[in-house]
Amino acid sequence: MGPSPVFQDKEAESVMRAAKVLCLVLVASSVALADSKGRAKERYQQAIKHYNLTEYKEALDGFKDAYREVSEPSLLFNIAQCYRQLDDKAQALRFYRNFLREIPDAPNRLEVKGLVQKLEAAVAEEARARSSPPQGTLEQPTAPPPPTPAPPPPAQVVVVPRPPPIVHEQPRGGRGKLAAGLAVGAVGVAALATGIAFGVLARGAAADLTRIDQTQGNFDASREKNGLLDQTLQGVFLGVGAAALLTGVVVAAVGGRERRRVNVAAAIAPGFGGAVVKVGF
Repeated sequence: MGPSPVFQDKEAESVMRAAKVLCLVLVASSVALADSKGRAKERYQQAIKHYNLTEYKEALDGFKDAYREVSEPSLLFNIAQCYRQLDDKAQALRFYRNFLREIPDAPNRLEVKGLVQKLEAAVAEEARARSSPPQGTLEQPTAPPPPTPAPPPPAQVVVVPRPPPIVHEQPRGGRGKLAAGLAVGAVGVAALATGIAFGVLARGAAADLTRIDQTQGNFDASREKNGLLDQTLQGVFLGVGAAALLTGVVVAAVGGRERRRVNVAAAIAPGFGGAVVKVGF
């Protein structure tokens, strides 16, 4: 004796509800990813403007906000550059090291290693100066230092043409999205296969009912109910499988395209020197 029609209806309703939830989750994930990327691009562009205007505090905040949205490791170099321009040697040193840890084969790694060595020496010198005992005592005060002569006027800086920016392929950013897309696509393929299986069962039930009708045999109501349920499940799994497969392909394609190109652009001007990494979104 087959399951009751009431139980079959509830089972079909549960399957359809689960399919709707899965589709909504996949769509929401894609929308959230696009929104995060858009916010990161906007904050990054504003930070570049602040950096070019030597507004390093505002540029620092913008680069940090962009990194929080997309976790692009190349932005760590820009954050370190801002700290260096703000004369915060300890923080600049920390973020240069983070940049080299995340991108050990960065195209400007030699330049960054040189900056790290200079900052390490400067930080050590400042630490020695803070720990050294004060000169002189209260009984024998030291003479005031001679006045410092005025510094000579700065020499004119000549802008040297720089070679084209070095382009570095950075495949790290899209790995997670590529794996997620493949996983969702695999779920879609499995759902499509399940839908096809239910379709075969539904066609078998229909063929049996037709054969009974032609031979004028006894009508089997439970067989008809099972056939209708198989048809419903076939539509549900085919719809869910198609949506999941399409979403997986889109996410995997986005992950593949996110092998970002990192441009290192240097800048020289009177009283100002530095570089920021230009990131493609």
